[in-house]
Amino acid sequence: MYTIDEYWTRRLRGASRPQQSSLVGWSALPELVEGFIEPELTLLEGDPETAKILVVAAPGAVGKSSFARHLGQTVNFAIVDLAQTSPLGGNFFKGGLANAFGLDALSAAAAGSIGLIVDALDEAQLRAGPQGYEAGLRDLATVAASNAGLPCVVFGRALAAEDAYLLLLAAGFSVCLFQIEFFDEARAAQYLLSKLPIVARRNASVQTAFRTHQQAFNNLAAELANA
Repeated sequence: MYTIDEYWTRRLRGASRPQQSSLVGWSALPELVEGFIEPELTLLEGDPETAKILVVAAPGAVGKSSFARHLGQTVNFAIVDLAQTSPLGGNFFKGGLANAFGLDALSAAAAGSIGLIVDALDEAQLRAGPQGYEAGLRDLATVAASNAGLPCVVFGRALAAEDAYLLLLAAGFSVCLFQIEFFDEARAAQYLLSKLPIVARRNASVQTAFRTHQQAFNNLAAELANA
């Protein structure tokens, strides 16, 4: 239900890709991860049709950053990787928009022509401390709160994402919380099959073996997915 095609492209419609970023951690054109398989999302709290901050919680190693990049490419949203930026604080996003994409970027975000996807919320929480972390989240929420502004999407591991949701909800912002689910057997098999040729390309002898015995590799991947 909450797939990129059925939900996210509709909810995040209208953004234009900003100019190339001049700020570390802010990317107008995120690099995609090969072999991406879209995960299933579950709505935990809030109204996904009206919320201005869409928080996505994920357990470790489920591909949340791959999902964030793929989503950014699809809807023309900029990616803010908080693992690479300076620590969160007051005016972090307002100042970051201007410094990354130009002086007109903040007004463009308020008008709904620039959208933001924020990744690595958990790492930002550790680096910023409680006051800086809360100030940064409030700053992001005020950017998204503009009547014409697009929703902001925030990715983090489960505890950090849930904390952000509760903090923003208590502050009176319009927010909802999704959760990325672990792959089921079908998605796990699809993921392994998509990754096999990518991994094989890294070594000439493995690539030769893969070309010669591709079906055997595919059978092994299917067995692993069902193990």
